[in-house]
Amino acid sequence: MPHYSESQSRDQFICQRFSALRNKKLYTGRRLGVTGSMMTKNPAFSDDLPFQPRILAIQSAVLVGAVGNDAAIPVYTHFRQKAARLDTVRLAAHPGFQAGFSDITPATSLAALLEDFARLPHIALPEAVQTGYFGAADQIAPVARFLAQCQKQGSGFYLLDPVLGDAGKLYVDPAIAVAMQEQLLPLADILTPNAFELGWLSGRNIAGLTDAELAANEILANSGQRLRGIFATGIDAGEDRIADMLVTPEGIKTFTHPKKSHGVSGSGDVLSALVISFYLRSKNLQDACQHASQLIRDMIAGTRSPLGLDVARLLARASPEV
Repeated sequence: MPHYSESQSRDQFICQRFSALRNKKLYTGRRLGVTGSMMTKNPAFSDDLPFQPRILAIQSAVLVGAVGNDAAIPVYTHFRQKAARLDTVRLAAHPGFQAGFSDITPATSLAALLEDFARLPHIALPEAVQTGYFGAADQIAPVARFLAQCQKQGSGFYLLDPVLGDAGKLYVDPAIAVAMQEQLLPLADILTPNAFELGWLSGRNIAGLTDAELAANEILANSGQRLRGIFATGIDAGEDRIADMLVTPEGIKTFTHPKKSHGVSGSGDVLSALVISFYLRSKNLQDACQHASQLIRDMIAGTRSPLGLDVARLLARASPEV
C-alpha cells in the first residue's frame, strides 16, 4: 500500500517516489538539450517503476475490431510486457467494416509526443519499437528521427511492418510507401512484409517461395548492415500450403501451414507483435519467428470471420502459459 498522508496528493507522492529512486541511482537517465535529445539508456527495466514501457507500438487504432495497436497491445498484455502506444490514425473500424472516416494524427503532434517521451525523467528508452500503418507520408520523418536517436543510445530493437497493401494493390498513398522504404527500412532490424509488400519493396512479382527468397535477399543486400532478417508471410507454397519465410544473411527458414480459405484482418499486426514478444524473451530471431508463425496460424485456425481476431481470447486458449 502507498504510504502518503491525507494532506499529500497521490501526484506529490509519486514525484517524491521518483526522486527517491533517482537518489538510489536506479536510473541513470539525464535530460539533455531540448532539440529531441535522448536520455541515456538504462540497461535494466525495474519493477520499481511500473510506468516503464519495454515496447513502443506506433500504428493505427480502431474503435471496433483488432488491427494496428488494437491487435498488438493485447499480445503484449498477454505476455506481461509493458507497452506504450502511439496511434497514427483513428478509425471506427478497419475498411472491411466499410468505415469511411479517418482521423490522422498530425505529424507535428507525433513529433512533439515522441520528443516529450524521449525527455521524460526516470523513463528509459524502449527495448523494442513496432511500426505499422501510417496515415500520411509526413508522419514518417519524426518516427525515423526517434528511431535513429534510440539506436544511437543502444536501444530500440526495431520491427518494421510495412503496411502498404495486399491482394495485388497498394492501399496507402504511394508517398507513404516511398517514405517508408527510404526512411524506415534503413533503420529496421527485422522487416515483416506480406507477399505483396515484399514484391513492392523489391520490384519483383512474388508467385512462390523462390521469388520470395530472391526478393528478400535483394532487399537484404541493398539495406545496409543493420537489417538482420526479413520475415515474409503468406507466401504461396503450393499444394494448399502457405509459408512464412525468414531470410537472414545466415540462411533461410521456412514454416509452412495449411492454407485457409480466407485471410483475417489484423493477423499481420498480431504476428509482428508476437515476433517482438518472443524475441524479447529469447533474444533469438529464428526461434521468435518460428513460435510466432505457429501461434498466429493456430489463432487463425480458430477464427471463422475474416473481419478480425479475438486476440485476448485466442491467445488465452492457444498459449495459456506465459
